[in-house]
Amino acid sequence: VNPQYFGAYAQLAILQQSSGDVLQAVATYQQAIALKPDYGPAYFNLGTAYEHAGDLPKAIEQYQTAITLEPAPEAANPKFHSRLASALVEAGQLERDVSQVGVLARERTLWDACVPALSLAPAHFLFCCARI
Repeated sequence: VNPQYFGAYAQLAILQQSSGDVLQAVATYQQAIALKPDYGPAYFNLGTAYEHAGDLPKAIEQYQTAITLEPAPEAANPKFHSRLASALVEAGQLERDVSQVGVLARERTLWDACVPALSLAPAHFLFCCARI
């Protein structure tokens, strides 16, 4: 494996996280990000690892970074916004940080991103529905 290929680290981190080795996955995601700091999905995945480790503030920070790396609001990945909003709800910050959720509007794909939030965060589900 080429030690300079970020994709190898990103894939390894996914495997580590799925096998339950969240702390090692965090370190491996960080290696991937060091090699390609403009790759939003790596920050998103690092956020999920932090969330699974119980560190919501770091998860939220990573989700926000992933969103800021999106090329344009109309190309925003609804999954990134949904996960951020769910984490904000869980952390009790959604009311205060609604603007941080980003561009949750206008596209039908947002419905698909919002439906899973119904069981996890009803407030986020209502927030999404108001914008579809």
